[in-house]
Amino acid sequence: MSINTNLLYIGQAGVFQFYAPFNTAYNLDLDILYVESIESIGQLIANNKDIFNVYFAPYGLTQTQYNDFLTSNGVIVTLKDSSGQMYTIPSTFIQSLPDPNGVPYRVLGLNVVLGPLPTTFNTSTLVDTLSGIVYDIVGIPPSFNVVELSKVKLIPTDTAEQMENTRLANVSGFNTTSYYLDQIEIAQQKIYALEQYILSSLSTTPPELQSLIDVGIPLTNTISPC
Repeated sequence: MSINTNLLYIGQAGVFQFYAPFNTAYNLDLDILYVESIESIGQLIANNKDIFNVYFAPYGLTQTQYNDFLTSNGVIVTLKDSSGQMYTIPSTFIQSLPDPNGVPYRVLGLNVVLGPLPTTFNTSTLVDTLSGIVYDIVGIPPSFNVVELSKVKLIPTDTAEQMENTRLANVSGFNTTSYYLDQIEIAQQKIYALEQYILSSLSTTPPELQSLIDVGIPLTNTISPC
């Protein structure tokens, strides 16, 4: 069943549905398309376009299908996708016009360049951590592909050690040794502040509380990474 061509207009956008062979020839499933031009039979003839050989024969369409197009006073619709690619389709092979209530979607990705790392660097922990973060924020399980962006190069040992020391000194993210050491230090500061508040609130320190403080590990000790 042919669409009502009077409902087509330049700039119309959305998801079009097509009859065979155009439903597979262009691989346009759920793509948002824009109506770029609408040409009537009269316009095509005036422009010396061989309608059958240009728009029908290359897709294996028959003379009968071409005659149906002529009989229905069809039009040739040029559609454009978001990348600028053009597609021409006889109106008799457009199954349905866009649903104006559709919601636009696209597949997105993030390109993260890590920079130079030792060839022994294990990315599994990084990938697992990032996967959890992305899922918690977006709600969609991400897919990560670890890609080598350069050739392997030998860096002088002293330079490599300096690079690693600088890199490790900057590591403080969740699930790292530095992160947990920072959390311990914060907890120590809070406990010490609470201890001082309790002591200052009492006119005299009960012996049992003082004994706990005396035998306990000093809360201001510095803990160094192994």
